[in-house]
Amino acid sequence: PKSAYDDDGQVVGEYTLGRVIGTGGFSEVRRAVNNNTGAVVAVKAIRKGQAAAGPGPGGEAGTELADRESAIWFGLSHDNILPLFATFDTPYTVYLVMLYCPAGSLLQLVNDKHRPGAGGGLPHAEAGRLFAQIVEGLRYLHLTAKIVHGDMKLENVLIDPEGRCHIADFGLARPIGAPALDLPAHPAQSEERASGAGLVRARTWQARHSSPIPSKRQALAGGKQSFHPGSLEYAAPELLRPSPSSFSSPSDELANPAQDIWALGCILYALLTGRLPFVDSFQPRLQMKIVKGSWEVPQDVGRRAEELLRGCLCMDVGARWDVEMVGESAW
Repeated sequence: PKSAYDDDGQVVGEYTLGRVIGTGGFSEVRRAVNNNTGAVVAVKAIRKGQAAAGPGPGGEAGTELADRESAIWFGLSHDNILPLFATFDTPYTVYLVMLYCPAGSLLQLVNDKHRPGAGGGLPHAEAGRLFAQIVEGLRYLHLTAKIVHGDMKLENVLIDPEGRCHIADFGLARPIGAPALDLPAHPAQSEERASGAGLVRARTWQARHSSPIPSKRQALAGGKQSFHPGSLEYAAPELLRPSPSSFSSPSDELANPAQDIWALGCILYALLTGRLPFVDSFQPRLQMKIVKGSWEVPQDVGRRAEELLRGCLCMDVGARWDVEMVGESAW
């Protein structure tokens, strides 16, 4: 990825920054080296001025967003959660130092092993091994840390050299039951437009990969917009409905583990098939597919895997499986 900032060779604390290995709406991730030990790490740089245009050199709101992420992340410790080693705060940028995973993300793995015309997904044994690790990480977040991740997707699961999965990126994480986040839009890529639900702010991020699985964050067309629910393809239907229905309630805007479980179902679907359950280049139609819960049952995945998918991608929030039920699945 190309960076808008020339930080190669910059020293932050005891780390020297290197090339960009990932980009996001308000941040970029660089490979870096510990000058004392030679250890290679990854450093996420959050630009305060990009994250918010508040008072002060980089925007106080931007600092608050970075502080919230690091505060939640520092309190987490589990084999399947990406470890955060240190943070550094400068007038314009917050730096988060974390484990370097040269194998990349699940998105890269699925795309590398994509088999057009042959089911498309990973071998079931490999998919099961990876999925079980993600479930263990999510079990820790929901049951021990009492946290909703809020942006579970293939890109946010990284793989270390030993093949272990690590859940990453806690920029949208909230305590269970917490109210909606009021996140700023990317200053260069946001727009306002009218919809059936009134004026909403549409937020779109450019795709980072060319692949059978979309990796971009798409705008919500008329759905609930009090907070950014992560990537549209993984968004639970209750987050997108513009008005109450038999499947939704006012509490849907609170952080609910069920939102992560829906996204987990999308991840499992991709591992098994090489594609996401809800895909459409026209964003309003994509949102409608999710709200209607219309997805194609993949062939040849087996009865138990299908049962697990139905449990995760259940339209009724109250009937959707929780992480313990997912972990106990026979598949």
